[in-house]
Amino acid sequence: MKLFSLISAGAVLCLAAGSWQLCGQTTDVSATVQFSNGQTLPIINLSDLIGVQSNEIVNVTVQFPVDSAGRPANVALLDGGRLIDIPSAVTQDGSVTFRYQATPNAGQNRIIVHGGAEKLCLQFWVLDSANPQNNPPVITPANPEG
Repeated sequence: MKLFSLISAGAVLCLAAGSWQLCGQTTDVSATVQFSNGQTLPIINLSDLIGVQSNEIVNVTVQFPVDSAGRPANVALLDGGRLIDIPSAVTQDGSVTFRYQATPNAGQNRIIVHGGAEKLCLQFWVLDSANPQNNPPVITPANPEG
């Protein structure tokens, strides 16, 4: 029982260490988001919030190292939304591609993507168009630097 408590406490501390980063998140992974208007945005800094519209569907490609090819892929939502066309394995070129539909409500929408032993957290922010002052700095194709 003590071991379980220690493991649970470690997991909580690990997740609480940073709202944008999960323990073990890799730095040799990149992502590209294609928005509903066809524009694309390379995600350079994984700590950036990616601005999306309410209910917007985006295409996401995560590039893992090529040696991750064929390994299991797992995509999970932390804050809601909907995943579409989720792959079961990393492709031969090391990528994982899926579609994501944001929630209807303004706020943070995080997605965890695993490709074998590699993982990352993408942070989307559904923009509050009625009260733009409530939005934190985000990156978009029109503002890739935030």
